[in-house]
Amino acid sequence: MLEQSTANARKATEQANKLEIKISKYNAYSEYYTKLATKLLEGSGLLNEDAQKLRDNATLLDELSNKLEQKAQYFRV
Repeated sequence: MLEQSTANARKATEQANKLEIKISKYNAYSEYYTKLATKLLEGSGLLNEDAQKLRDNATLLDELSNKLEQKAQYFRV
């Protein structure tokens, strides 16, 4: 009876240790993916900033093009 209890206790301890290892691995993966998600969000923010700069530049180029077209009309007359 005592041997069976000891064997059961060992098995329970082994299972607990295995679960602890799995939990540790999952925590490490969770931390990694959290950091990755943070980097992706930061990168996304930078891409949004770059996209806005490109839109601003396109607007400026459009304005310059319109001014040049107006001047060209003036000289054509």
